[in-house]
Amino acid sequence: VASFSLPIYFLFLFFSFFFVNDTATTEIYTLSLHDALPILGILRQRPELENPTFVLQVDRTDLDDQLHGQFIAARGLVGEVKHADSVDELRDLLQTEGGEVIFTTIEKFRLKNDANGKTEIEHPVLSERSNVIIIADEAHRSQYGFLQGYARYLAEALPNARRIGF
Repeated sequence: VASFSLPIYFLFLFFSFFFVNDTATTEIYTLSLHDALPILGILRQRPELENPTFVLQVDRTDLDDQLHGQFIAARGLVGEVKHADSVDELRDLLQTEGGEVIFTTIEKFRLKNDANGKTEIEHPVLSERSNVIIIADEAHRSQYGFLQGYARYLAEALPNARRIGF
């Protein structure tokens, strides 16, 4: 674990210049291919991660679709690219041994109703693997609410995942 945390720290310092919003523009920063691609490339090569799964989690459907399309075009560099179109599909996609890039919105980590209309009390664990890496866009908006809400459900679903937030 110690050998992994130091490279993450340097990775953060190296790429932090990408994430500063230029005050001269009115555009709001969001994750893009040029930001995520180097991170995926570096982390995928780490032998201690043993074929990691990357979950690129965003908070808007339009951005989810846009990034997924960009990564499909770059799949030769990033590996297998998948898209969770529903809560059930996300839960299925996270049942693999690793190696893929999964795109989803945070809302797909919600609790489900069973056939009788009864809501889950807590989110089921979808993977206990520690080589799942969540890259969260707009983390300041989506990664709070650990008493209840999507951030809590994501933590319950992927309890050993590593996290990178923008």
